[in-house]
Amino acid sequence: MTTQLPYTPVDQIPQIIERVRKNWDGGRSRPLEYRKNQIKQLGFLVQDNEEAFVQALASDLGRDRLGAYIGDLNIVKSDVKHVLSHLSKWAKPESPGFSLVWAATRPKTYKEPKGVVLIIGPFNYPINLLLVPLIGAIAGGNAAIIKPSEQTPACSALLTKLLPQYLDTDLFAIVNGAKDETTKLLEIKFDHIFYTGSTAVGRIVSQAAAKHLCPVTLELGGKSPVIVMDGNIDIIAKRILWGKTINSGQTCIAPDYILCPRALRPKLVEAFKRAHKQFYPDSKTLGGDQVCKYVTPNHYERGKKLLSTSKGKVELGGNFDDSLNKLEPTIVSGVTLDDSLMESELFGPILPIVDCDTKEEAVKIINQGGHPLALYVFTANTATRDYIFNNTRSGSLVHNDTVVHFTVPGLPFGGVGESGQGNYHGKRTFDTFVYERATMSVPFFIEFALAARYPPATAAKLKQMVMIGGASNFSFSRPTGRSSSSVSRVAKRLLSGGWKVALLYALIRYVREQRSRL
Repeated sequence: MTTQLPYTPVDQIPQIIERVRKNWDGGRSRPLEYRKNQIKQLGFLVQDNEEAFVQALASDLGRDRLGAYIGDLNIVKSDVKHVLSHLSKWAKPESPGFSLVWAATRPKTYKEPKGVVLIIGPFNYPINLLLVPLIGAIAGGNAAIIKPSEQTPACSALLTKLLPQYLDTDLFAIVNGAKDETTKLLEIKFDHIFYTGSTAVGRIVSQAAAKHLCPVTLELGGKSPVIVMDGNIDIIAKRILWGKTINSGQTCIAPDYILCPRALRPKLVEAFKRAHKQFYPDSKTLGGDQVCKYVTPNHYERGKKLLSTSKGKVELGGNFDDSLNKLEPTIVSGVTLDDSLMESELFGPILPIVDCDTKEEAVKIINQGGHPLALYVFTANTATRDYIFNNTRSGSLVHNDTVVHFTVPGLPFGGVGESGQGNYHGKRTFDTFVYERATMSVPFFIEFALAARYPPATAAKLKQMVMIGGASNFSFSRPTGRSSSSVSRVAKRLLSGGWKVALLYALIRYVREQRSRL
């Protein structure tokens, strides 16, 4: 039975955002202890309702218990723990580095919240990819409007019910809906937009944000290639098949296609068959909860059409069940670059194999398309790995595995070019939702040193300002073939004249410290 998700009335959306912004302006979200408490509440939300989330994920995506924990729940709990352990350090003001000349002005950089942010979540990991950005927004001291996916009504309804029970409703609100509601949200000015989803919608989000000069983080996707050159073929097949079958391929970093030497292809296909039999020993691939379903009938029909119009050879799988919206994990060989399976991101359990004999050819094929979100390279030869790394661009590169990099705490996750902009996870999520605010405090008693900046200009004033700026210590020298000793280098710096100002400010700082102790 499909859960009904009540949509937020469009005319109420501006009022919701206005209320949240008014409360954020009061400064409630800024204290560090408040932020930590709200993040803990998110941890309790998941911990207290794990079974409900497992059931919701099963309803929306046909996800089994193991998949629910690996793909969503464990990642959220791990992120809560990681952020709470490091937030105090991340939020501390930073010094640009010690300078004797400017020490008296105490220059610092503060990590300031951006304000009221909009987080638009996707359907494929509806808990993880909504709550992890929310954790970062809270850690940065922001308020947030949360927009769950309408394509996962059970998960979105559960979040709509639970979030007000755990979070401060004055600063964090949910808006549910589809195109009309999202369009209304994007008409309103936010201080940051975090969007996870398709490249097509990402362009719409980016264009809407540009009208308000609003910064955006776009976590998109694309065709993430797998290059198989050599190595333990059975382990390779298991790792690729596992990465592809998670959530039935509805993962932004799922292996999308394989580039493999034609001589190795038959061995790889046989290894896939052995791995498939190991993964699904009862041969009932489509029954039960071992294979997730497509999120909607439209997504399912698209997958079927792509497979039916392919000119490749189905080596494994290919069966489907219209009543369940399920398609078997399917391996297709003999696929060419102009095949239907190579037109766009598959976002399903279909994995085409394209013949490609050399690493140079593989790099050429990859570079002809957009920069992928993830690139997977299987080889025992580190020189091959390094060649591919140095001659391609991708959001990430994983050597000898797939997908696992998303689960590493603190490892930045994000795309480049058409696969997205910005990144997150751990400190990177915190950094996404703050901006660096520079400060300095210039005391009046150093006016004698800075007065040279005022007109009228004189040669003496110019010389003094050059010394204060440190430019007198900077010059290019032609190489002579002889190396100067460290003693002579120090002597040159001292003789350059800047030491006088440095010594003066060191004396000033010493006097101030002595006065503060009295």
